[in-house]
Amino acid sequence: MCQAHGRDTLQRVARQCATYSEVVAVDVLAPAQTPSSRWTVEIVVEGKSVPPRVLAAVAVADVTLDVGASGTRGEPMHAVVVGHLG
Repeated sequence: MCQAHGRDTLQRVARQCATYSEVVAVDVLAPAQTPSSRWTVEIVVEGKSVPPRVLAAVAVADVTLDVGASGTRGEPMHAVVVGHLG
């Protein structure tokens, strides 16, 4: 996949996910900004799990998915969805 197409794909995912109420933050990172050296979209969601529509947006774009979670007792959980192309 060419660089421009990868960037455009992840920007489309980011724009779509940014409209969801559960999404706290979205960012598209260039390969030079990530340890993986690949285009990456980071999506932070609030809740106990990643909403199906966020997973669907990532899946439709054919993006590799890594999910991590953070939070403390009594605080909302934030799941970080990281999608990679390349």
